Amino acid sequence: MFWHGSPDGLGEKLLSGPLQDFERWCEDVLSEFPEDIDPDILPLLRAVQTNGRPALQAANCVEAALVDRLIETYFGMYCDGKQPEILISAERSMLSVWRYKNIFDKARVTPEFAQAVMLWDYIFIGRPIGRDPQIFPYQSADGFFHVSYWTFDEVVFLRNAIVTIALPNDVDASALQCSMQALDAAIAQRSGLIITIG
Repeated sequence: MFWHGSPDGLGEKLLSGPLQDFERWCEDVLSEFPEDIDPDILPLLRAVQTNGRPALQAANCVEAALVDRLIETYFGMYCDGKQPEILISAERSMLSVWRYKNIFDKARVTPEFAQAVMLWDYIFIGRPIGRDPQIFPYQSADGFFHVSYWTFDEVVFLRNAIVTIALPNDVDASALQCSMQALDAAIAQRSGLIITIG
């Protein structure tokens, strides 16, 4: 669930990956199992290889959903099956995602840590890249699997929030421990974190 990512976010992890090999893999999957991935990600992938980060920016809901399909296919299928060495685990537990819900008591969060709640909520809803999530939120293809991330600075901020804010009485101790292990591992590596759910 928690993987080391680029200090600057999910986009940099994608852009620094083996995109030509990913393109060949997509072509192979589409020829053998055409229902498994969205064929429209191929032109987007080629644009990303040519233009970099600007190709990941979305001007409408259709483009936003396509970027999300590309991210899910890369991190959820390609990295998980074909190239598992791309994602290095920051924390190896397999807790159900609902156990992470009560880390913050929103009533006790001070204004200086309000952003921590928003960042934490990305675990449950996914986080888009290249666009404002308030305008074009992340769109899971199947309503279940999704990808989110925190930059290195956000990891440091979240860890500080968890140790500073009074936590709820019913916080799940295992989820808290796993979260702290992932945050500490990222800080030790000076990495961001990628969170995959599904």
